[in-house]
Amino acid sequence: MLDNTDCDDTSTSINPEATELDDGIDNDCDGRVDMVVGDINGDGSIGTGEISGDVDEDGVIGSGEIAGDINGDGSIGSGEVVGDVSGDGVIGEGEIDGDANGDGVQNCDDLLILGTELTNEIVQNDLELSAVEAGTYQWIDCSDESPISDATLQDFTPSASGAYAVEITSDGCTVTSACVELIILATEKTIGRVINVYPNPVIGDVTLETDWKFERAEVTVLNLSGQVVWSIREVNTQSLQLPMSEMKQGVYFVRIIERNKSQMIKIIKK
Repeated sequence: MLDNTDCDDTSTSINPEATELDDGIDNDCDGRVDMVVGDINGDGSIGTGEISGDVDEDGVIGSGEIAGDINGDGSIGSGEVVGDVSGDGVIGEGEIDGDANGDGVQNCDDLLILGTELTNEIVQNDLELSAVEAGTYQWIDCSDESPISDATLQDFTPSASGAYAVEITSDGCTVTSACVELIILATEKTIGRVINVYPNPVIGDVTLETDWKFERAEVTVLNLSGQVVWSIREVNTQSLQLPMSEMKQGVYFVRIIERNKSQMIKIIKK
C-alpha cells in the first residue's frame, strides 16, 4: 500500500489491515508492537483489570487458561511464572506460588494443570503398608473411615486384621488411597500339632485332617477381609469336610480353635 497509512511500503504483509502477530513487528501499523494475551487495552502489557493467561479476556482465569501464561500457549514457559496472575514475572502480593489456575489457592486442580498430580498408591510388604508419594500422612481404618491415632508416618503396620487406607497431603492437595485388606494371624498359643488341609490350592471342597481327634473344636473359614464365610462348632472328629466348592476364587484362612489354642491355615481357592 503506497500511501501514508502503511508503515512499511517494502512489505505486503505489513499494513493497517494485517493481523498483529507476536513477532516483534508492528504488523497492523497501529504504533504498538506484538500482542500480549490478556492485554485488553492493547498497550502491550498486562495492566489494571488485565490478567496474564486470560486468553478470552473475560477478566478471570477460566477453563483452559493458566495464571502466568503470558503468551497464551496453555503452559508455563520461559519467563512465565506459575501463580503470577499479574504477569510481572514474580509472585507478588495476593499471588501464590504454584497457583496454576489463579484461583488464589494451591490445591489438586493446580497439580493437575501442571501434570504433577499426587499418586494415591500404597504398597504392601508382608504386614507393613507404605505410601509411595511424599507428603504428610494419616492412616485410616476403613471399617468406619476413622483416623488411626498416631498413625501419621509413611509406613504403617496394623496390630489387628482389617482394611486400611492412607490420606496423603502435599502442596495443598489431599488424596486417599484404596483400602487394603490385611489378616493378622493369631499370636496366641497354637495347637502345635499336625493339621493337614488338602487339596490346596483347591477347586472344590477341602478336607481337614489331623493326627488326633478334635475335642469340641471350632473351625471357621475367613475371607481376605476377615469375614466369616463358614463355621462349625463342637467338632469331635479326626477329619472334616470344608464346603468350599461354591465359594468365590481367592485367598481364605481356616481357623481352628481348641481348648483356648488356635491355628490358622491359608487356602487358595481357584
